[in-house]
Amino acid sequence: MVVQLSEDKCLPLPSQTGTYCLVFYCSILSQVTVGKLGIYQIVPGYYCYIGSAFGRGGLQSRIERHLKINKRHHWHLDYIRPYLEPIEFCYTTDSIKREHQWSDLFLKEENSSIPINKFGSSDCHCSTHLFYYKVKPKLEKLLSNYPIKILSLSRRHITNRSNFPVTFLLYNDKGTP
Repeated sequence: MVVQLSEDKCLPLPSQTGTYCLVFYCSILSQVTVGKLGIYQIVPGYYCYIGSAFGRGGLQSRIERHLKINKRHHWHLDYIRPYLEPIEFCYTTDSIKREHQWSDLFLKEENSSIPINKFGSSDCHCSTHLFYYKVKPKLEKLLSNYPIKILSLSRRHITNRSNFPVTFLLYNDKGTP
């Protein structure tokens, strides 16, 4: 399966289940209401969201949904997604749910901070599944002990009204289209 990113570019994603980390960039300060969690400031920088996709449709379905902007709010990420530009993500098709282990790793990482407590983790023991970085985190280093695949996205076009990306260009591991 693939995610259609533009008329001429597609992103290959497995329909298998697994764990993922989405990296977003925020360029403007915004105030956002995040469901029952309350009102928060989304500040410029990088945001990593960790989740798992062990339901119907697996990784392909979940990541495709998270990349969309206009949708019904179901997950915490849906509330802040319009303010964030996806730039990179990684995933594993390991049959073990790794989102809690990965959240613990990101929490212990010295450059990360928690922008919103219990974000994406209202159903588990984790402090959060959303992490903030002033500088883009190196996923390959953070998750070096896991069999992950990393894909990078680059903004190609931006809408004039909202300043959010509408199409993306897929880059391979060598940084070329």
